[in-house]
Amino acid sequence: MEFKDIDTGDKLVQFLENWIAFDGDGYDYDINGLLSILRACLRNLSKHSIEADFDDLDDVFDEPEIQILIKLLNGTKRSSFDYHTKLDQ
Repeated sequence: MEFKDIDTGDKLVQFLENWIAFDGDGYDYDINGLLSILRACLRNLSKHSIEADFDDLDDVFDEPEIQILIKLLNGTKRSSFDYHTKLDQ
C-alpha cells in the first residue's frame, strides 16, 4: 500500500504497522523516520487532548506495546525515571 491509497483510519493504521522507510520496501528500517511520526502523534495529543482523554486507557495498549513504550522512555537520555519500577508497584 502506498500513502496515496490511504483513505480511512484503518488503512492508516495498517500502513504504519507495515511501514519500513519513507523510501518504501527494500530499504533498511528507518527507526528515526518512524519516531518522527510518533513525535507528531505526541504533539497532536498535547495540542488537542483534554485531561479526561487520559482517564480510561486500560484497554488501549497490550503488554508488548507497553514494553516498547517502556523501552522508548528508558532509552530517552532526558528521562531520569525507571519506568519498570513504576509499573511493578
